[in-house]
Amino acid sequence: MAQNEEIIIDIYNDGVVPVVGGDIGWNQLIENGNFASSSGWGANRATLSVANNKATLTMAATASATSYIKNDGVASALVEGHKYLVSAYLTASKNTSMRFTVAGNGSASKSINANTRTYCYAILTKGTTQNGVIIYVNYGSELVEGDTVIVENVQCFDLTEFDATFEQSIYSLERANAGAGIALFNTLFPSEYYAY
Repeated sequence: MAQNEEIIIDIYNDGVVPVVGGDIGWNQLIENGNFASSSGWGANRATLSVANNKATLTMAATASATSYIKNDGVASALVEGHKYLVSAYLTASKNTSMRFTVAGNGSASKSINANTRTYCYAILTKGTTQNGVIIYVNYGSELVEGDTVIVENVQCFDLTEFDATFEQSIYSLERANAGAGIALFNTLFPSEYYAY
């Protein structure tokens, strides 16, 4: 399929066929989520380095604290009441766990096996803080000074901007059967990364 070719799928099975697919960069809110540089990104209780379109967090010598990488540049684009699909690929040097927040509203933790590239995602409603998107990694109980977490292809899609029915379809599927909503989204939009 050509990069900007449209995919036409009746996702609601109602005879009304919305045009979905092609380039959805218009709705991918994280600038520099492919880490062409470290611009727009910050880290806490870890050092941040960027090479080959990957960010590496190296745990610092802070005792018993959660480390994170964050992008606050997206904060001004987040809308109260909207649902967001955030995702990234993480590879940790040891078994650990991670979670996302969108403007302070957090997801449940997800386990990451050591040295395994893991697709992580959450569907969240915008919280009440002025923060953007934060990816927390559990530091203190699992990761220690010098351990690393590689972060790739961070994305944040405003599901509500697609269409209210589309948002509810993805969200409801995900709540009914974990993984089903994201599977539908990834079927409709199969690229690993969509540029801002």
